[in-house]
Formats: sequence, structure tokens, C-alpha cells
Amino acid sequence: MRMNRITVGLAMVLATFGHAQTTEVAPNVFRVESGVNFELSHNAISDYLFSWTDSSGSVVNESDPTLILTAGQTYTFTRTTSGHPFIITDTSMPVAGTDGSYFRTTASGAVMDAATLAPIADFTADPAPTADFIEWTLVAGDIGDYFYTCRITGHLDMTGRIEVVAGAMAEPRDIQIQRIDFDNGTIEFFNYGSIDQDLTGWRTCTHDFNKSRRYSGASGLNGVTIEAGTSVFIHFNNDAPVDPDHLNRSSLGGSFATPLDQDAYGMQLFFPGTNGIVSFGNSTLIADHLQWNIDGQGVGSADFRTSQAVSEGLWTANGDFISTMAISSSLSLTEVGDGRLHGPSSYRVIDPCPADLNGDGFLDFFDIVALLGPRLDYNGDTVFDFFDIVAFLTDFQAGCP
Repeated sequence: MRMNRITVGLAMVLATFGHAQTTEVAPNVFRVESGVNFELSHNAISDYLFSWTDSSGSVVNESDPTLILTAGQTYTFTRTTSGHPFIITDTSMPVAGTDGSYFRTTASGAVMDAATLAPIADFTADPAPTADFIEWTLVAGDIGDYFYTCRITGHLDMTGRIEVVAGAMAEPRDIQIQRIDFDNGTIEFFNYGSIDQDLTGWRTCTHDFNKSRRYSGASGLNGVTIEAGTSVFIHFNNDAPVDPDHLNRSSLGGSFATPLDQDAYGMQLFFPGTNGIVSFGNSTLIADHLQWNIDGQGVGSADFRTSQAVSEGLWTANGDFISTMAISSSLSLTEVGDGRLHGPSSYRVIDPCPADLNGDGFLDFFDIVALLGPRLDYNGDTVFDFFDIVAFLTDFQAGCP
């Protein structure tokens, strides 16, 4: 007998969003992407009745569902009514039927015990009023099919299937160097993806005019995670607040090209290969790259690894530098899409006095010459036109602080 299969609240969520923690992918089949507590009551000797709640809503009294669970998550199974101990077995358990209507074809206790996952006590949830439950933390080695059933040998119909699948993987290149703050000495990494990214094993490689190949420590970012849609900040001046998302440069170990200033500088963010180690010569392991210098002049060693980023389609060309000024306060990424090809036009440079184009601290005729002479793309839309002149005149009239 089917009872109150899905609550109205969850049905509305699943109808309006393409992605949810719980999704009914077929009749009697539920994908539960994040760890939950399954509460199990029963219907006589015919069915286990599963109930659970997550951010999608609540499923109530679902009869012997097929559950698709995700490796990397922890699930618990708790009996809430008396009788009918619940066990999880491998596929050596003799079972027939289809989703929602599986049944065990053996009444042998020895066969059931041989199929139960080990240790048996850990994969048996005794009935209420005990506080016993199964807690199952799934790992990649658990991917595959399983059954659950009642340990009472004659209760053949209280049976269902569990499928463990791989979890969605984060895309390393969703992590971008979003902002360089020269005034405060910080670098901001932002996760543009929809999945949290563990930065264990990640490293930076930095260069300036005089120095190249300055690598952060091999374990400096171990245990640091950038949640989807959030940032992690590196504080070059070692003045980070007490916050897990703010890290001091000194805590990362290794070395960095210093100072973090407006002059010639290049940076790559590397993620580890399948062996968990960064190989700096492997261009496929670059998550992001950027480089800048004052007015495009002076390179030195700042572009040491730029050709690697160019070969991966991460940067437009070796000689393309974001143009800063000695008084620039920051630069930030403004162009984000499915592609990861960036170049100077992908960034906005913030200056305390943006109309002071020649950087002499005054707004005068020479700044107008600096705009019109090389026909600068002042507003960053990749073309020089009337709108650049309007934007320049607006800033010129505002004056300098």
C-alpha cells in the first residue's frame, strides 16, 4: 500500500527547480544528493516506509523506495517503530522484482548474514525503542548496487535497492583570480562554479620584473575550501582577520614575488594532478593566469609562464599586460563566462584619479593628449569612440582626491 508518497512542498520544489537535493528520477526512484537521516517506519510485513527531509522539502512514508545516493556523503538509517531490524546487503542477496516492488527470494538467515555488509552490527539498524542506527559514509570504493531488507527471515517483501553513484566534480578552472587589491595587499580567489572546491594541494606561482618562479608551499592551502559563489583572500601583509576565508601569505609557506604592487607582475594558480601533486611544467594544471604592468611598459621576468597559459587558452597573448598606473588601487575580473580565455580587456583597473592618464598627479592638457594621442579605450569596451570621451570628461570634471 502506498502512503503519502511525497509532500506538497517537495513536489512544488521539484517542479520549479531543475536541480534539488532530492529528485524523483523515476517512479519509486529517488536521487538524494546530500547526506540525510532516513527514518524508517513500516506497513505490517509488506514495506518499510521511508521519510526524510532536506533543502528540497520532505518525503513522507515512501514504500520501499530505490535510493540513489552520492559518494562523499554520509547517510543514516534509523528505525522509528518496533520490530523489523533493517540491514544493508551486497548484491549476493537473492532478490527479484523491480523498483518499488523488490522481494527477497531466500528465507535463509545464513544467506542473509553472508550478504550483509561488514561488520554486520554497523549495517544493522535495530528497531525502536533502541537508539541504534546505521551511519554510512560513502566513498568512491562504495560505488555500485546494494539491497536492504528486514532481517526477519519470513518478511520477504520488506526489500529495496540502493545505488551509490559518484558525486558531481568541481571544475578547477571555476576558481578564478578575481581581484588584486594593491592598497590592502590582498589577492581574491573566487569560485564561479556551483560546487565547493577543496584547495588541498593547490599552489601559486608568481613573478615580477626581477624574480620568477616563486612557489607557495605544497601544503599551504591544504584543508581550505572555497564554497560555490564565495571567495578566499590571501593577505600579502600578513594582516588577515580571524576568518577561515582570509589567509596570511606567511601561513602558506614557500615564497611569493614581492611586493604586490602595480609594476610588472605575473601570477598563475595551479591545481594538483591525479597524483595530488602540482607539476608546474604541466600547463593543463593551470586554473587561472593574469599579468599586469604600468602602462604596458617593462616586463622583465613577469611573463615567465605566460606562454603556458596562452597554450591552454587561458590568456590572449604573451605581450598582453593589464595596464596599471603607479597610483592604481586595484584591478578586478569583469568578464566571466563558460570560456576561460582572459586578457587585458577582461579586467577593470581602479585608480583614485582615473582621468590622470599620465600619472603626474594633475588633471590638465597632457591627460587629454594621453587619451586622444593613442586613442585609449578609456571605458574598457574594446573600442575607442564617443563614449570613451564622455567617460573621460566625467572623471576629468570630478577632479582628483
